[in-house]
Amino acid sequence: MSFKQVLIGSLISLCITGCAYQPSIATKQPYCKREPFTNKLTLKVTEMEDMEMCDDGDFGGCVVALALIGPLSFIVSGSVVLIGNTLHWSEYQLSC
Repeated sequence: MSFKQVLIGSLISLCITGCAYQPSIATKQPYCKREPFTNKLTLKVTEMEDMEMCDDGDFGGCVVALALIGPLSFIVSGSVVLIGNTLHWSEYQLSC
């Protein structure tokens, strides 16, 4: 790989992964006879703002961090939302 290819790949990954994902409670909740114990969840996209490691001039570390944070936060938060919504759906089906 040439330096140009690495630089272009780094810039693309910085542009793609400028966001992080986090689970949040949905604004509209389906209720039945009683208020459920669990809440319906959604994925909330947040922008990654200042990263302190990028201020030190560590470009390589900054690229690696930005390339990993987005996908990893999507996998972890998506798993939390999937499991939470499965529990919520199960509770909703049993109580209604």
